[in-house]
Amino acid sequence: LKSLLGATDHILSTTQKNFLEGDNINHHMTVAGVSITRPGKTTYGEFIDIRHGVDALESDMKESVFAVLASLPKVPFTERGLALIENAIMGSLLRFSGTDDVGGLIAAGTAYVIMPALSSISSADKAARRLTGVRFGGVLEGAIHSAELVGSLTNT
Repeated sequence: LKSLLGATDHILSTTQKNFLEGDNINHHMTVAGVSITRPGKTTYGEFIDIRHGVDALESDMKESVFAVLASLPKVPFTERGLALIENAIMGSLLRFSGTDDVGGLIAAGTAYVIMPALSSISSADKAARRLTGVRFGGVLEGAIHSAELVGSLTNT
């Protein structure tokens, strides 16, 4: 539902619009005097803001973890070292989390990181200086694209 600079509006029949949107093909049109792009999905049917957000989160998280690894003389394979990595991951998740007032990629309060217990990490991984078994997640925050209203008006 966003306008694109330089995009030309298309005048489409309902059949044409339904055909395009049924195949997740975006088009530009004017609705109530506002130029918008619809339906706002990728060809796979995923909303574009989600794809963009996930890609940006992945990039941010990789940069954050790398910054920890590169900024210190050594990140020890200890509880403290695991916490440094965990904090970098959670920092990324929180940067992409919404609030009660502003939407984000991730719903407020749903981000989490699960670190493996230090004792569960294999000697081979420790010898290779490879941290495995880290998991993270959160709930994708939805958005409203339309509203169906039902009401009635009466004379008094």
